[in-house]
Formats: sequence, C-alpha cells, structure tokens
Amino acid sequence: MAIDGRGVAWVPLSLAQSALAAGKVILAADVTYSTKIAIALVRPAIALSKVSEALWASACGPGGTKGSFAVPLPHIITAPR
Repeated sequence: MAIDGRGVAWVPLSLAQSALAAGKVILAADVTYSTKIAIALVRPAIALSKVSEALWASACGPGGTKGSFAVPLPHIITAPR
C-alpha cells in the first residue's frame, strides 16, 4: 500500500531498498524511528510436516537445527507440492 501511495510501512530496510532506490517511496522519519531486530526460528525436536521441514531447510539449510544463520532478505520460500 505504501508503494501505491495509500499508506506507510514499517519494514526492514532490506525489503524497501529497491523501492527507495527507484523513488517509489521515501523514508517517513529520521533514524530516531529505526530499530535493530533479530529474528529467531524455534522448532520442536520432533519431525515436522513436509511443508514445515521445507520452511526450516530453506531458512537454516538442510539439517540445520542449531546455531545462528544469516538469511538474506528478501527470501522467497517455496513448499514442495
């Protein structure tokens, strides 16, 4: 909606970077309203559904169960059909 001129969005800069560079959007405020975030994925130790396992593998890599992983954004996850 922000790109269409119908609102504002508070999103990670990495998701808005191309729209900012293209002049489709502008920053609505200064760095006072910026924040750093960390995202943690948590799962049970048991096997999950195929879709859930595909999500986990896409986010952490095959067999990824522990540790810290950097996932570049935007990141598109597709589930097996």
